[in-house]
Amino acid sequence: MAREELDAITMFSDSLKARVNAFAPITRLPDEMLARIFGALRDMWRPEGRSLGWILVTHTSRRWRDVALAYPSLWAEINNDVSFKWATEMLSRAKSAPLAIQ
Repeated sequence: MAREELDAITMFSDSLKARVNAFAPITRLPDEMLARIFGALRDMWRPEGRSLGWILVTHTSRRWRDVALAYPSLWAEINNDVSFKWATEMLSRAKSAPLAIQ
């Protein structure tokens, strides 16, 4: 199969997935509600050691990542179980939100 054909098949597949996902009820939630859900998840599933915990939701879709990054308060709780690299990243993403360092 030629490279162009593979690219066309991939584009078609991605387009089809996007259309199917557009009908999922969660896609109709406003960003604010999604951020609140992420906040509740953050409170229940903290990152520790090598586990990213709630941060894994940012790997689900482009929208979920954008929503999580748009809400600095989600990143403002930093515990001592995360690596220095993640603590630094979370601090950067928290921007001017009040910090809670544990």
